[in-house]
Amino acid sequence: MATEFTSQRWREQFPGRTDVTSIVDFQVAHPLVGNAGDILLEHQLQQDGERPLVNWRPANDEARARAEQMGFVDVDHNDMVLDPTQSRQWRYRDGEWQRATNSPMYLSKVKTPSDDEPSPGSDSDGDFM
Repeated sequence: MATEFTSQRWREQFPGRTDVTSIVDFQVAHPLVGNAGDILLEHQLQQDGERPLVNWRPANDEARARAEQMGFVDVDHNDMVLDPTQSRQWRYRDGEWQRATNSPMYLSKVKTPSDDEPSPGSDSDGDFM
């Protein structure tokens, strides 16, 4: 994916890399999910493969600060780049990228007995009238 940076400094920061794999122009936030953007970024890293290089164009200072927390580094005034292979914020395990601060199972559903059997008060044949 071709992208134009104001400076060529990024080539020094990421030697051997010729292009970014994805561009983030907008990060999603959710009032009830504190890490919604992290989850979507993890998904994008999965799509980009083993050696992703993601360009983020932060819209304001808050977005820039959040990008820094996720391991992005400045390459010019309008662009930040994440190479998770160079960031302590990310790990690659079993073919998947994940924030290093998260438990490997943090998005997994917790299995409970009620998942396998109907509750005693429910009508299991569907006749609820």
